[in-house]
Amino acid sequence: MNRAFSPINRQYWIPDSETKSCNDCGLNFTAFRRRHHCRFCGMIFCKKHVSSKKTNLSQKILNMICDKCIEAINKCEAKQAQRSPTSLCSSPSFFQGNTSNTFPIKNIPPKQPRIYTKCENPLIEIERMQSIINTEDEITENLFNNYLLNRTKILVSSLGIQEEWNDILVVLVNNVVKSICPSVQYRGDSLDITKCIRIQKIICEDTSNVGFTNGLVFPKNLVNKKMCKTLDSPKILMLKSFSIIEHGSMSMISMEKLIEQEESRKLMVLKKIQDLTPNIVMCEKSLPQDIIDSLTKFKIAAIALVKPKILKLLSRATSGKILENPNEMFIEKNFLGTCINFYSESRGDTNFLHFEGFKDRSTIGTIFISGPKETELDWVKKSLKSLMKEYRNIRIEKSFIEDFKILGIEDFYTQMQETSIVFKQFIISENNPCKDPKICSGEFYSVEDSALGEFLIKTIEKIDSKCKVCNLSWGNHNYYYIRKEGRIKICIHRENFQQNTKDSSSTNIYVNRECKYCSRFEKYKNPLSSTMWEYSFYKFINNFFIKSSMISSAINCKHNFFNSSRFHFYIKDSAITIEYENNPCYKVLSINNRPDNTTVIKKKIENIVDKIKNYGVKIIEELIQTSKELLLNANNDVAEEEKEESEWFWQSLKNQLSLITENLSLELVKLYDLSPLKFSNVLEVETFRRSLFFKICDAKLIVSNILSILKVFLRKEKTSFNNTINETFTVENKNMRGVVDEDEFWRRRSLTIFGSKCPEKGTKIYETLNSKDFKALKRGNLTLETGKNNLFIPVEEDDCMSIIAYTLNSKQYYEEILKDLENLKEMHMIESELLNCTEKHFQFQFSTYSSEQVKELIRNEDIIGIYGDLITFNVHIFYPRQFHVIRERVADNHANFIQSIYQSENKNEQLGKSKATFSKSFDERYIIKVLDEKEFTMFKDLAPNYFRHFCNESFHNMPSKMVKTLGCFRVFSKNHTTGRTKIEWVLLLENLGCIMPKDIQVYDLKGSFNHRRYVEIGERRTKMDKNYMEDFGGLPLTIPKEAREILDMSIFNDSLFLYKQNIVDYSLLLMISAKEKVITYGIIDYIAKFTLEKAIERKYKKISGTNDPTIAKPLAYKTRFRTNIMKMFFLEADN
Repeated sequence: MNRAFSPINRQYWIPDSETKSCNDCGLNFTAFRRRHHCRFCGMIFCKKHVSSKKTNLSQKILNMICDKCIEAINKCEAKQAQRSPTSLCSSPSFFQGNTSNTFPIKNIPPKQPRIYTKCENPLIEIERMQSIINTEDEITENLFNNYLLNRTKILVSSLGIQEEWNDILVVLVNNVVKSICPSVQYRGDSLDITKCIRIQKIICEDTSNVGFTNGLVFPKNLVNKKMCKTLDSPKILMLKSFSIIEHGSMSMISMEKLIEQEESRKLMVLKKIQDLTPNIVMCEKSLPQDIIDSLTKFKIAAIALVKPKILKLLSRATSGKILENPNEMFIEKNFLGTCINFYSESRGDTNFLHFEGFKDRSTIGTIFISGPKETELDWVKKSLKSLMKEYRNIRIEKSFIEDFKILGIEDFYTQMQETSIVFKQFIISENNPCKDPKICSGEFYSVEDSALGEFLIKTIEKIDSKCKVCNLSWGNHNYYYIRKEGRIKICIHRENFQQNTKDSSSTNIYVNRECKYCSRFEKYKNPLSSTMWEYSFYKFINNFFIKSSMISSAINCKHNFFNSSRFHFYIKDSAITIEYENNPCYKVLSINNRPDNTTVIKKKIENIVDKIKNYGVKIIEELIQTSKELLLNANNDVAEEEKEESEWFWQSLKNQLSLITENLSLELVKLYDLSPLKFSNVLEVETFRRSLFFKICDAKLIVSNILSILKVFLRKEKTSFNNTINETFTVENKNMRGVVDEDEFWRRRSLTIFGSKCPEKGTKIYETLNSKDFKALKRGNLTLETGKNNLFIPVEEDDCMSIIAYTLNSKQYYEEILKDLENLKEMHMIESELLNCTEKHFQFQFSTYSSEQVKELIRNEDIIGIYGDLITFNVHIFYPRQFHVIRERVADNHANFIQSIYQSENKNEQLGKSKATFSKSFDERYIIKVLDEKEFTMFKDLAPNYFRHFCNESFHNMPSKMVKTLGCFRVFSKNHTTGRTKIEWVLLLENLGCIMPKDIQVYDLKGSFNHRRYVEIGERRTKMDKNYMEDFGGLPLTIPKEAREILDMSIFNDSLFLYKQNIVDYSLLLMISAKEKVITYGIIDYIAKFTLEKAIERKYKKISGTNDPTIAKPLAYKTRFRTNIMKMFFLEADN
């Protein structure tokens, strides 16, 4: 400290004769226990309690001083440190890592001293700032007055105050704002102008006692009527207490000695007061009567029981200091306050003391309001405080607007009725939240608010200090203030900027503005003006959220001033950037409101019909052409005499070829006329395709056999061929004529006669059978039987979903499962069915060649090349009744559900670390997940409790976000042709993606942020927690309040249920469409139990150095999942 405390003059020492004992321990003085005076208070102590050397706070050695004096000196130095200008390196910041609130919260005054700037003459700077605020042209002044008048009328009307107060309030507010100028920068004042104003109510019938006084006035009487009531240029001594003896740690002494010490000290104090010659003594507490008498004798006016607030105001206005007690008079210097006038005056029935004519007239003022009703005066007082804040606010706002050459000011002033701000604060370090989010609030230009310059200095000095949470410097942090659909981002960084000053410790602030959209900068970095320095930080932040048409002419930019601006503030070698960013509120889509798939079904039908027409027409035209060529060749290659020998045979051959051509022509016409409008669902189209397939196969089979007969005729001798034909027809005439028609003959018996099988390579028929068109036509093992309502589902060997759909559409499934559940409509019946479940499963086995239409052909020849492979399927459905009930409630009706899952997409995906295979239905409504047998068994064990949890959600108002499981199946298939066998354990689930747009980002969130929860670029895996934090800069998604509340309850219910079932490793699947601003989410992977294997995996990860292993015990996993999911990823939108 620069200040030196000098010993008091010896004239104030207590004479040796007046004290017989030590003032501390109370022991009597003797020839061996000598008297020693404290050089700073004059009291007498023994040698033990007066140290020859002691060090104060400023590390200065003081000689011969008692314990009380060293304590008092230290207190004075501490107070002086608070009153002195704070340097850049020692100033506090709002972003302190060791505090619970990193921003001043409403109703909690700042604990740290205010910052103000050193200058040679602060009064001149304050007067200059006051002149800038109050000097206006006529147009702007009228604009201000109109604004003030309108706001006054609104307040007076809303509070029920008499209209005659309108003009009075306008005059009073104008006088106050133009006379009083608080300054944070130069005096360390509060931004709140009302803290500089006393509003004094006078209850009387006379309403003329209304006015403003540029001084401090308060109701009080002098302690003695004989004291002087009018003083010019008085010197004022201000005390908190007149207690002379501090008992503290004093040892037990007699009352006589205590009285003796007090009397001695009182004489010293009165002598000191007499030497100081103050005109007024003010004390926060009462004064002893003998002191009052002495002060009256010295012609000193005394005021007792002064409120601390008034004492502080007077101290600030008179530049005096408030002493704790009279003992500090011997230590402090220059502590007396001064003013020009003091007088006592009666107004109504109350006496008021006036202190006027301060050196700095802008520090304090008093408003008088009078009237007969105290309640009305209270409302007037409230109106005055509100209007004074707003009117000074708008005056400073004008200067801010002029500094940045803002246009569109009229529109901006309409937004000035906002007086406070509420926002959410986030501190982000390297894409991770450094501290828990805080909700902050405050009024503009209030005690809890901060000046813009003060905020910048406090923040910039923290750039190199370490955050106690993440142990990184505050320069690596970003600060976000989120409100409504926007957020303010504040960054701190080092930047070399040379200020035009010789003082290296200068805290001068420079500002430059950049437009984010057109990248235009202001030409120069301008010093922050005094009015901008005093601008409310809360108001500055709030301006970014106001929708207005303001633009700036400074950089010839046409974009919105605040929304498009990036402000750069420079202090020494550091810079702060403040800018606005959009913070969209994402709409949450519910899987319960999945879109209608009618359009998808129609497109699917149109697609299938187009394919049937394309490849069906080609195949039929090729068959017709082949039939015509065969008929022509039969006529040309066989002699007439040979035809006559087997007349019936050759005539039948011609008739058969003609009939095939005729029938195929009819089918061709039908195909040309085929329209998607003829079909109501996809299965009807597939049934039509199956029917067409069999017709084409029959025609191909007959044409192929005719071709084989003709080849045999050309190879064999004529006699041998004719004999074979005649012998055959003799048998046929006896056994089959009239029973088997010609079509059956050419399809079956001709193969037996000539030993022909499938068409030979190189023939036109062979090329037709192996063409892409025919393979497309026979896709799906069409030899299977039709299901319920004679609708057919094509089954692919590698399409597990189609196998399941075929099983669910089978007649056997209907008879055994669905028939009993058709009348299950009442809620209690459904709940009873779900809760009273037993592990009864449904089994269904079927084969590709079980159709009666094909069995006869199999006996005669191998026709695999035409109809497809021989495959056997076996499907087990676990808990079929319960899952059918769930599907009926959360999905479509059974028919539409079957239609959705009858075919999956062509591609399978392995997106998670477990490498489980996923495939979606063609309409993307449902998804199947193929598990290993162990995981499948875990879910099967969980199923009864899962049904109970489903009941709680559906019937007992317990929200859940678990993605619904709609069935669990064991699917077995064996291809007897290729020898391939496959067993799959399958879960059928809802697909969250069906309600989302196409271009989305998907995240698998567990609430764990270890390094394993990150997917590198190029990996074909779902992104994880750390990817989300990286993509969104560590900020949560804003969702509507109602959606957030439902999510809170759902996460609580679901995590509690899974914890009770000993389930871990579940996660929240989050899908985000940044373009459409919509999201959806659901809990998935609720299968794995915390087994010994999981415990070993967790232990291994801990040993290997993973800070936060993904696997945890169920209770710890539940707690982490609940806390981090809600805190890190989702934010409730403002109303």
